[in-house]
Amino acid sequence: RIQGIIMRQTVGLGIQDFEKAIKNNNFYIDKTRFLSDWWRSGDDVTLISRPRRFGKTFTLSTVEKFFSIRQENAQELFKGLEISADAEMMKECGRWPVLFVSFASIKRDNYKGALKQFNQLFTDISSELSFLKESFDDKELEFYDKVSDDMDSVTAARCLNRFASWLNRYYGKKVIILIDEYDTP
Repeated sequence: RIQGIIMRQTVGLGIQDFEKAIKNNNFYIDKTRFLSDWWRSGDDVTLISRPRRFGKTFTLSTVEKFFSIRQENAQELFKGLEISADAEMMKECGRWPVLFVSFASIKRDNYKGALKQFNQLFTDISSELSFLKESFDDKELEFYDKVSDDMDSVTAARCLNRFASWLNRYYGKKVIILIDEYDTP
């Protein structure tokens, strides 16, 4: 209660998206210190292993929203949170290409079915990255055009590498690649 006003926040059960939780004013325990701890560790690869329902997806969403150059309101989203007091880290906010991939939907019990779901996932990502096509050479356009629901396994296996390469070239910076539910397939 603040000056006769009752503050009500909902818990936001099942919300795995940082931006949605902040915009909905859901109850949130500030764990943004993780961002600076992780960034300053200088690790090339980080594995976050926790039990189910422990906030891994939400944490990856937080990382994506903080660093992504395509997140237009990044500074605003983190205003008032612990990370916002770290001026050095706030210089990195919204300045990096981020590729966030979740394999949560890859739940088939056979290779052919799983490949189809991978293909759909990579097709969706390639659509999100269509703005990059302007800078493609003929070979890259050919590869981009192969990314579809019925692409072969060789093309599918190359997608993440190609997507990261294109983002790197476009922005002139290393790409932060976040993979969620890597163990689901």
